[in-house]
Amino acid sequence: MSLEDALNGIDLFNDKASLFVSDDKMEAYLIYYEELDHEWLKIINHYLDMLNIRHGVLDEPEIDAEGHRVILARGTPPENGQDGYIETYPFPEDDIHDLLGIYHDKRVTHFIVNVAQHTVIARIIPPTEGKAGKNIFDEDVPPVPGKWPEFKLGEGVRVSEDGTLAVSEVTGKLDIGTDGRLSVLSKWVIDGSVDLSTGNIVFWGDRLVVKKHISNGMRVETYGDLEVAGNIEDQTYVKVVGDLRVGGIIRAKETTVFVSQRLWCEAIEYANVTVIKELILSNYILDATINVGGHLVAVKGKGQVAGGTVQVGKGATLKALGTQAHVKTVFLAGKDPHLIDEHKRKQKKVEELNQQLLRLHENFNRLKQLGAGANASAGKALRARLIEAIHLTANQLKEAKSELETLEKEINGLKDATIKVGGVIYANCIVGIENARQHILKEINSVVLKYKNGRIAIFTHPA
Repeated sequence: MSLEDALNGIDLFNDKASLFVSDDKMEAYLIYYEELDHEWLKIINHYLDMLNIRHGVLDEPEIDAEGHRVILARGTPPENGQDGYIETYPFPEDDIHDLLGIYHDKRVTHFIVNVAQHTVIARIIPPTEGKAGKNIFDEDVPPVPGKWPEFKLGEGVRVSEDGTLAVSEVTGKLDIGTDGRLSVLSKWVIDGSVDLSTGNIVFWGDRLVVKKHISNGMRVETYGDLEVAGNIEDQTYVKVVGDLRVGGIIRAKETTVFVSQRLWCEAIEYANVTVIKELILSNYILDATINVGGHLVAVKGKGQVAGGTVQVGKGATLKALGTQAHVKTVFLAGKDPHLIDEHKRKQKKVEELNQQLLRLHENFNRLKQLGAGANASAGKALRARLIEAIHLTANQLKEAKSELETLEKEINGLKDATIKVGGVIYANCIVGIENARQHILKEINSVVLKYKNGRIAIFTHPA
């Protein structure tokens, strides 16, 4: 009696039944053709032993009367391995409320996920090998191991040397395509407007491009440059660490724009705009509140500043200042509010470091007065720490004083600011450079205004 016999069927009990082993060796079963007497149960295990069937023998055979089939032994099937899978940042153990770069506007369902360069943005959770089973001959039945997944890579992403991690090559927005492709966008293009369909935007990459407008009530913050083809509308807040280019108009009183570098735009109407470096206009400013740390240039289109209050640090070149209707217009040069605020902060830091250094010296002198106590082990350690702290604070103070001196030179240099108006300065304009002010009472043409001996000097021809 062999396995090959059992695979084909072994006749038993005077041909009333046949004993079979399944092709996969996972079952032994009896098919009966006539009713068997009860004695067969007492002797069937003998045949199983003869075939070396020793695993999974049932204590109570499972009888299928309708099919005339009786299961005698059943192997233990293997537990196949689970396929590996890819987890993407933020990972399950992360608390998104504690992570930098993840932003969610409650008006929309999606999140914006920004990542720094060299951030792990995805990882492979390896497949499992599974667990071997046993056939009825007590032989191992190997499992089918799980499959390894593969990263689909887009721009700005690389794979670690061991192939298990996807890492950002740039700083920007994590983008996961519908096919699972991973990208980190240092340049992000929004084809339409920033509105309720996009939610508010915070972007860490080098450049954000908005093909239409920043719509009413929206907020946009970029760590790089921002380009807006259309307008920046009412009740918006825009903060740009790099340059800002606006093809249209920045408008409305409740709109606030802050630019750390340069701003190019068509026009500004009523808005509150701060630019740390240069502001270059293609047309005009109307009744706005403007602060520019560097130069303001408006020599194209109308080239006009009409109404409102404008402060520039290093000077301005305009076509026209004020209006024919003599609307009050305030234009001040030689003042940089951002620079002044920084100077105040630096002054405060110098004062704090001075006080800190004074206290350290006082503590050191007290320790010296202890005499012998200062020679003890604890006293020596404290003295060493105080000396280290004194040197560190003194260096910090020296650096802060140097920075303060540089700021003071910059502020003093603003006295050299000039206001150049190639066309008309209309009546009822108040112009100023440094601490000098002058109320223009009648129209003047093609002039340069400078600070001289505490007053405004007006030159009829550019100097």
